Amino acid sequence: MPLAPVLDVLLDLDLVLVTGKGGVGKSLVSVALAEAAARVGARPLVVSLGPTAALETLFDAPVGPAPAGVGGGVEAVALAPEQTVPAALARVLGSERLAQIAHRNRALRSFFDAAPGVVELAAWTAIDRLVGLREFGLRRYHPVIVDMDASGHAAMMLEVPDLLAPFARTGALARLVEATRARLSAPSTAALLVATPAPLVVEETLALYDELVGARDLLVAAVVLNRVPGPPLPGLGPAQLAALAPALLAAAPDLAADLSFARREQARYRAVVEAACGLARSVDAPVACVPEIPMPAGRSALLAAGRALGEFPRLDCEEATA
Repeated sequence: MPLAPVLDVLLDLDLVLVTGKGGVGKSLVSVALAEAAARVGARPLVVSLGPTAALETLFDAPVGPAPAGVGGGVEAVALAPEQTVPAALARVLGSERLAQIAHRNRALRSFFDAAPGVVELAAWTAIDRLVGLREFGLRRYHPVIVDMDASGHAAMMLEVPDLLAPFARTGALARLVEATRARLSAPSTAALLVATPAPLVVEETLALYDELVGARDLLVAAVVLNRVPGPPLPGLGPAQLAALAPALLAAAPDLAADLSFARREQARYRAVVEAACGLARSVDAPVACVPEIPMPAGRSALLAAGRALGEFPRLDCEEATA
């Protein structure tokens, strides 16, 4: 699909799973999406499944174990196994008291922490509850935006229903597994992939896209390219620079190093555009571009990132392939 705005697509969803290769800026995109959603009247909730330092820096507010406002009409929560596992156990055992007793048992707690899929299923159960919350008959949060771990762990989380299904054929555990499967397969649930325009990252993002859409059968609603630089010489392309170079060197020979640097920067930018446009041509989802934003990002920078999700990216794919 062509480069296009993604905000409208994401606002149609109940649950947005933000993932991608480590270090591409998933937290920034999650926060920018939440802020953009709040500005148009939605009630977004950002869910952290790991360390909260990046979110707290971006929000300039603490993110704790209970949903709370972090400014701008956005709420955030950090889901930790210490809370999610006992809550899921209570659903399985039918008693919060028994669940607390079981979780306080050191041996059982070690088993829960080590058993494949248990912690992840508990996280999905908590997320499903947040998505399903109603207030005066309306959704309490919309959308719920999950700032997931890097793509490897995210893919493993998505395998949880298949991993646990053989051991959960009946009873409350089976119902939790099926509820997770139903939530992940719902048309109102989708992934948002975050990448940077580096060729290797784009290649890995395409592999993740194929895995989610093919092996996991999960809808990928959009792809966001983060840290997209602007052109090094706006309005002056490589052909124009090459045409001007002889006259410039004749008038000022000491500009040779500067011209060489400008050519290298134009070549680097061309590679960025080619990677971005190649990604857009390879996925069946809109692709947006977020400009480079310095960290720590203030509210004005987040506003710029949020606007980028609703604007047409300013990259000329035809020129890149000319």
